[in-house]
Amino acid sequence: VVQNTSMISPTAMVNLGYAHLYAGGENIYLFDGTNNLIPIGDAIKNTYRATLDLSQASKTHVVHDPVKREIFWFIPNTSTTFKCFHMGYDVQNLANPRWAILDFADVFRASGIFIEDQSLRWNSTELAGIEWSTELYSWSSTRRVSTVPDLVLGSLDGEVFKSETTDTTDAGTAIASYWDTIDFTVPESFMSTQGRWIEIEAELAGTAVDVQISIDQGVNYITIKSAQALTGVYTPYKFFCDKVSRTMRVRFKHASSGFQIRWIRVWAREGSPR
Repeated sequence: VVQNTSMISPTAMVNLGYAHLYAGGENIYLFDGTNNLIPIGDAIKNTYRATLDLSQASKTHVVHDPVKREIFWFIPNTSTTFKCFHMGYDVQNLANPRWAILDFADVFRASGIFIEDQSLRWNSTELAGIEWSTELYSWSSTRRVSTVPDLVLGSLDGEVFKSETTDTTDAGTAIASYWDTIDFTVPESFMSTQGRWIEIEAELAGTAVDVQISIDQGVNYITIKSAQALTGVYTPYKFFCDKVSRTMRVRFKHASSGFQIRWIRVWAREGSPR
């Protein structure tokens, strides 16, 4: 049971109907109507706590997309900057959501979910004089053709943007995406010694990928391989790291090209005393 915590702002809550989620000073929590308050943001807790400026907490805003089961938590870092924590969830397993941290080229102060007017046609009088070249989405936009609600974002300088899930750039800058493993921990048999992490094996496909490791549970990352060329066929790769610590996390990252991972295995041997 979590005690001595409170919601940072009246705008920092999501009502799912069968449960409530809210942002606290230390974590993001789930309240399911019982006496238990469950922290669900452990995966991003360190970054969340480092980001949150409690003096600006009233500027927090949250957007829920119930169709895609996604929640966007916009957390203020300063009076003019925010970081977005993206949460994907399963209604049968709310306590274990999926997290990603998003950085945008613009700073957003307001946001919401809207559905486009499906009655509009190319020759509707409301669209008289508007040329297709001025529209912000393509003809084949997935949200345009599937009538999925749009995430609309309002920036501090008064501009309004629509977030398109198929975009690969943000204001012309390639969107960097990454996938993190758990923090691998040395075996109990190592007793009071640290582990010497020797090698990472992974089966990958795609175009290219950067491989990074963290030996301080995600605070800092070390690049051990840049722009590893991949192919369209899943292929095993080995990456050597040779670092000593109790834990190691692996990050696969790309800035302008895609990758897929099928499995990963790490190797460690007994190292120096703690």
